[in-house]
Amino acid sequence: MKLRVHWAVHLFKEGVARNIIFSGGAVYTPYVEAEIMSLYAQELGVPAKHCFLDPIAEHSTENIFMVGRRDVSWASPGLHLQRMYSRAR
Repeated sequence: MKLRVHWAVHLFKEGVARNIIFSGGAVYTPYVEAEIMSLYAQELGVPAKHCFLDPIAEHSTENIFMVGRRDVSWASPGLHLQRMYSRAR
C-alpha cells in the first residue's frame, strides 16, 4: 500500500495527476485504507484538497465501480494492476 501512495504522490508532483483518489475500506483491520493512504500522501506533500476518498470498496472490482471508468490512472502492483485492467474493460 505504501508503494502505491508513493507512486501516486510522484505522479501528482510531476503534474501527471491533478488529484488522487484513494480507494479501500476497512477490510482486514479496523482501519479504512483510503483514509490511511490519504493521510500518508498529505504527509508527503499532497494538499488535502487534492485527495479524494472511496472508503467503501473492499476489493478491486468495487474500486473500479466506485471510482468509475473515467480518465483515471491506477497505482497498484503489477499482477493486481493487470487484473484491475481486465475487469475495467
